Amino acid sequence: MKIYIITKGCYSDYHICNVTTDYEKAKRYKEAYSDNWGGEACIEVYEDGENGKDNYCWAYNPVSNTAEISDYNEKGIMKNREGKICRIYIYAPDEKHAIKIAQDMVAKHKAEQAGL
Repeated sequence: MKIYIITKGCYSDYHICNVTTDYEKAKRYKEAYSDNWGGEACIEVYEDGENGKDNYCWAYNPVSNTAEISDYNEKGIMKNREGKICRIYIYAPDEKHAIKIAQDMVAKHKAEQAGL
């Protein structure tokens, strides 16, 4: 299920204004919380799980082929200065699934880089 979180501000002023599972309500909340003084509110979208299982954010290390639970809450591929993949952040219910998802992402990324 998708969860829509209406937020405002940044850094120490960042805060949650409201939370809903209804996108239409989220749009109305965003409009209601946006103003000239405090700026525009944002809608952040999160998934609460997959097939009834809890998902955790995992940080996959392609060098050691391991994954550990991470506090970083963004999915994606992180590269070092040389452009090599150094970390992949994914959501999965356990380490085994996290590693599989990350390995698939690496394979897809390499195929795209090779023009396949």
